[in-house]
Amino acid sequence: MQRNSSLGRLRELPIHEMKIDRSFVQRIAVDHRDRAVVRSAVQLGHALDLMVVAEGVEDEHTLSHLRREGCDLLQG
Repeated sequence: MQRNSSLGRLRELPIHEMKIDRSFVQRIAVDHRDRAVVRSAVQLGHALDLMVVAEGVEDEHTLSHLRREGCDLLQG
């Protein structure tokens, strides 16, 4: 069964935080598209008053980038 959802549904969900998957986070040092996804996710999460959590933070460059973007919580 395939489940599709529009971004408009985000405002209706009873959530308090949004996690950014490690598959995007771990490649922000080498892939400009992943940096764009992470930046956009942080901005969207904050615009919806959500806590933004990044998974898979394993090096100093990634940590620094996520801090600059304003990510709220970082997980290794």
